[in-house]
Amino acid sequence: MQEPETNASLENTYQRDVAWLISFLMNRGEFYVSAYQGVSDWIPDTFYHSFATPKAKGDNPYETFLREVSHENEKKHSHRLCHLLAIAERTALILTLAPYLSPEITRILNRLEVQTEHNLNSVQGLQLKSFLPCPETLLYLLAGNNIRLRMQFQQIFAPDHLFQRKRVLEIQDVPPGVPWLRGAMGLSPEYQHLFTFGQEYEPEQSPSFPAHKLSTDQTWDDLVVPYNTHVKIEELLDWIKYFEQMAAHPEFTRERKGYRCLLVGEPGTGKTMLGRLLSKETDRPVYRLSLDKIVSKYVGETTKNIARVFNTARNRNWILFCDEGDALFSKRSTNVQNAQDTYVNQDIAYLLQEIEDYPGIIIVATNFSSNMDKAFQRRFDTRIDFQKPEQSDIIRLWQKALQAFELSPDIDLKFVAGAQANDITGAQIIKVKHYLGLKALKHKNWELSLEDFCAGLRQVGLKVPDFEGYQKRKNQFDQFR
Repeated sequence: MQEPETNASLENTYQRDVAWLISFLMNRGEFYVSAYQGVSDWIPDTFYHSFATPKAKGDNPYETFLREVSHENEKKHSHRLCHLLAIAERTALILTLAPYLSPEITRILNRLEVQTEHNLNSVQGLQLKSFLPCPETLLYLLAGNNIRLRMQFQQIFAPDHLFQRKRVLEIQDVPPGVPWLRGAMGLSPEYQHLFTFGQEYEPEQSPSFPAHKLSTDQTWDDLVVPYNTHVKIEELLDWIKYFEQMAAHPEFTRERKGYRCLLVGEPGTGKTMLGRLLSKETDRPVYRLSLDKIVSKYVGETTKNIARVFNTARNRNWILFCDEGDALFSKRSTNVQNAQDTYVNQDIAYLLQEIEDYPGIIIVATNFSSNMDKAFQRRFDTRIDFQKPEQSDIIRLWQKALQAFELSPDIDLKFVAGAQANDITGAQIIKVKHYLGLKALKHKNWELSLEDFCAGLRQVGLKVPDFEGYQKRKNQFDQFR
């Protein structure tokens, strides 16, 4: 099978950049142990006057990102500083990609560490007995003891740099009292995947990532809701379609950070189904936060779980869907009696702030909005109420659910819907469908009798309409016609 064009382009690009970095490292070895103007390990500013990075000309994700960083730097910095930042950025990326692309770089760094008698490894790396570059590795390689150069190269770790805003580089925590420059430096999972495979990263649910991507084979025709609910869903779709344009409009950009929508209704009325349909019908992935994975009994872990999801989604085109919102965003305790109450309040406050600062679209579904924190409810732009279906909607739901069966004339769906109006959900109807389908497959018979239909209703705990009384009334009516 022919190799994908993107992978071939990435391979050529990395061969070029790895060769560039290896050449730089091999030529720096003797220079670091020499002295310049009486100072050891000194790199003069003039060294970089004629030193440049390879030009990013390809259209693969790695070089596209390099150009994006370069364009942003050009808007904010002088030509000289842009030149230095480009060298630091390229070196940082290749150092963090080295474990996946070039073990030779790691061997050179190990030799250089011995040669210069300078610890180039991270604190975590020493504990793992393997070489993991840290920010100090990068700064020492590029600047040595030249404080001015170190401060300039260090700007790639500044909060306003694209590396940090988009969370390209991750620096692990270090023990108390140890400078952050000693934290292991690596690519975030998103950019590691993008730069090595050439594809967008779609994380799977795990203990370290408490969310999963929603998908469905259903269509909008399968979502049967009352008219008023349908109107509000149309409003939601308009927000999703035009949100980015509004956020970029000069008249709205200062006021608009994100969009938040609250879905309220009993279980089975279509809230989660709406989230799944949004993932199919829009160009935005929808990730559902898993309550059981986010909330932890251990102090501080809930906050970390929340941060992982929001930090991953912040610079992506995602819709965040929070189910069971009444439990996740419950009222804060005003009568704090113990440390646990304090931590719960802190977790809720942190989550509220993350939602307030999130620049994208967040949808929260809840069964009981009265149980939710009032401060949280005020943050929503739109509220959509999901009611149990009315008679006309129930008829449509039953017709769609039973279209694979040959119904007995005794099953009058209009009568069934009238008896069940505002007392049944679409999810319950689907349960009856599945039960009846299982029986039909077992007996190889898709003729649905009234007796089997009633058995299906009982199986899922639904009240069986008075078919016998209805038939008697119908017969009496026919006699007087």
